[in-house]
Amino acid sequence: MSTILTGVSHFWVVLTPAQTTAFILLLSAVLGLVLRGQVSPKSGPVAHVVVVKEKLP
Repeated sequence: MSTILTGVSHFWVVLTPAQTTAFILLLSAVLGLVLRGQVSPKSGPVAHVVVVKEKLP
């Protein structure tokens, strides 16, 4: 998203670097809040844990 916004701001929309940064931060925060409700953790263990005990000489 930041790459697209940077390209658009350089060619079509005149935005200062501060405005571009603020928009990217705002968009990231909004997307994070919206998408958080749509994500749920897997049930059960995600990955197996392997414990290796090594004898030192």
